[in-house]
Amino acid sequence: MLRAALSRKVARAAGDSVQGALDNIKRTHSLKAGQVCSTGAGSLRSKHIIHAIMKQVLPGSGKAFVEALTMLCLQEADKLNCSSISLPAVGAGGMGVAPGDCADGMLAAFAHYFRSGSRLSTLKVIRVVLLEPMHMAPFRAALQPSPPPPEAVSGGPTQSASLQVSFVEGSILDPKIKADAIVCNALPSLDMNAAALSKTVSAAAGRKAQDELDQIKAQRSLQPGQVCSTPAGNLFSQHIIHAVLDPRYSKTAGKSLVETVVKESLKEANKLGCTSIAIPALGAGGLNYAVSDCACATAKAIESFKATSSSRTSLKSIMVVVYNTSHTREFKMALQHANLLSNQTITRNPPLPFQVYVSHGDILKRPQKVDTIVINALPSLDMNAAAMSKSAFEAAGKTVQVELNRIKSQKALPPGDVCHTTAGTITTCTHIIHAVLHHRDKTSGRQFIEDTVVHCLEEAEELQSTSIAIPALGAGGLGFPIDECASATVSAICKYGSSAGHSTSLKRIDLVMFDKKHEAPFQAALQQAVASRATLTPSLPIAASSPAATNITSDKFTPSPDRLLGQSVEEQLSSISAGTSNIGITIEEQRKRERDHRIRSRAEIPGQDDQHVYLKLVGPTVTSLESVKIDIDRFIADTFKKSTINDKDIGLLTAQDDEDLMAIAEENHVDISFEGNDVILLQGDKVKIVDVQKEVMARVVAARNKVAEQENQHERRRLNEDKERVLEASRRSTLPPEWSTSGTPTRLVEL
Repeated sequence: MLRAALSRKVARAAGDSVQGALDNIKRTHSLKAGQVCSTGAGSLRSKHIIHAIMKQVLPGSGKAFVEALTMLCLQEADKLNCSSISLPAVGAGGMGVAPGDCADGMLAAFAHYFRSGSRLSTLKVIRVVLLEPMHMAPFRAALQPSPPPPEAVSGGPTQSASLQVSFVEGSILDPKIKADAIVCNALPSLDMNAAALSKTVSAAAGRKAQDELDQIKAQRSLQPGQVCSTPAGNLFSQHIIHAVLDPRYSKTAGKSLVETVVKESLKEANKLGCTSIAIPALGAGGLNYAVSDCACATAKAIESFKATSSSRTSLKSIMVVVYNTSHTREFKMALQHANLLSNQTITRNPPLPFQVYVSHGDILKRPQKVDTIVINALPSLDMNAAAMSKSAFEAAGKTVQVELNRIKSQKALPPGDVCHTTAGTITTCTHIIHAVLHHRDKTSGRQFIEDTVVHCLEEAEELQSTSIAIPALGAGGLGFPIDECASATVSAICKYGSSAGHSTSLKRIDLVMFDKKHEAPFQAALQQAVASRATLTPSLPIAASSPAATNITSDKFTPSPDRLLGQSVEEQLSSISAGTSNIGITIEEQRKRERDHRIRSRAEIPGQDDQHVYLKLVGPTVTSLESVKIDIDRFIADTFKKSTINDKDIGLLTAQDDEDLMAIAEENHVDISFEGNDVILLQGDKVKIVDVQKEVMARVVAARNKVAEQENQHERRRLNEDKERVLEASRRSTLPPEWSTSGTPTRLVEL
């Protein structure tokens, strides 16, 4: 089980018993690629593990192999009398099966199994669980029925009945935006990794698109304003039309260039026989052309194409897809002004799959532990060259710089790129992502920060991080205005969350501001992000204000966030609000001062009053929040309790005892505070708190016995010393019998 990535994860989670069972099977059976076997699930919550024997698949045979293997897995589950089964993307990892072939093969197996299998099959539920975000599009497209094309509304006299134009807000890679061709920006080098959008498209499409571009480049060179097309690879679309733009063009020339490439893209789609095409906001990103100019140029190009092509084109639908919500207004107005739209169809972005928080503090000294932190770096990767990285160097030690030197020797990192290292001696995180930045100039603005943050999140995803802390990148001495940094960072988070969906490993993002003044702009950017999304639901837990909000505080119990963020508690809180429409719950915390976990005198250890924790309810009206507030108050009262331990011997506990008890309480999601030298206050889950209470009393009894033993040892030592002194005195005062003045022997009495 240790040779494949998924098998290694399963082996670690299930324990040694599963590998032992496989070894027994191996001794009695010879299994070949394309066969399956089953074992118990060990420590997993499942009952069985079905092991599918994989092999490297040749091009063109992936779908058939996946279909046959999936069918065997279903039949094995049926033999085991399973009512449900979860399958990964079979073969889509390192076995060479394209995600599209994998999706088609698995779904064909599902259909064939239930059509030809027995009606008495025990299987009722089949779950397909995907680890890689890029695998989501083909599976969603295959599983969901095709939605109707975006509604187009007739406009002015130039509107053609056979060609509809619609406006869509979202990602051009969204599988719901089903177009035969998508347009992607390109530079004259035809390197898809050289621009933000093309890099994202390349990652989703696979290597095939870039290979086709390399062949085109070998045959001819493309100038700004020209286009070419390649197959779409793993994308749901059939073609990618690459529109060549150039960052060296001025803003005025850029408008004309955008108009040209949109026209050429429409002509190319017509040559390919496409019936639909999706066009992004070309030029409005990293090229820094004016958004209004790009919008007008796009509308003018579509209007011109409609007027000249009319019924001679194969195109039936043109979708203008705008991802950045700040560009929505300009593009909608331009399309309406050209009588291309009198109404619009807007696809709202889905809820974010993670929590986003803004806080003030030092990202290197936060009490909360995260998997990954981000720090800025210069292209030299010298940690002593920038203030933040220098502080990280002092905290992490030389190991991190050695790792950076190794990375630098292998490749040069341009501004906007990222790399990762271990955290060295920093204990509050596992990895450090180094974001390469430079001073703001004409060629780098808001889009530069946005792209860099997206790259940081993608790097964290590759590390399988569940939490990440990000500072205000660029807001220090690099010259980026704080409002620009805030809006770019939040936009990047929303962009990444929308594209990655719930398949991302990230569950929490902390935006940590070193300068207190930077906190307000980031909070404002979060509020704007909340307002721009369709609704506030529990799956959008952004800690920002909304049209109606209320706080819940409890005098009976004020737990810290990590006590309430346990999975079971989080699920119960979500279930409480699930019955009321559009109610979101977030957990927030305010501290008067940072808690010092170093053990000092108990009079100095901050108690319960040093932190204030509350739940924030977010919903459409205050009235709609009242019933949820009552239910949560009741839930807290029923689930959590206080326990006070009074014992005069609590003061005998050592500093190590205090640290151990705090660690045990942390593991059990229980708050512990020392109230003087004879009282310990426990707050937490009513079941877990009993275990912590027993541990506290065991430590107190042990300390009491230790002190008693020390006192007994001291008493025995004192008695022995007295005995030695008496013996010594006796030896000095005793004379030989012949020296006795009385002539009678002297009798010695030994004590």
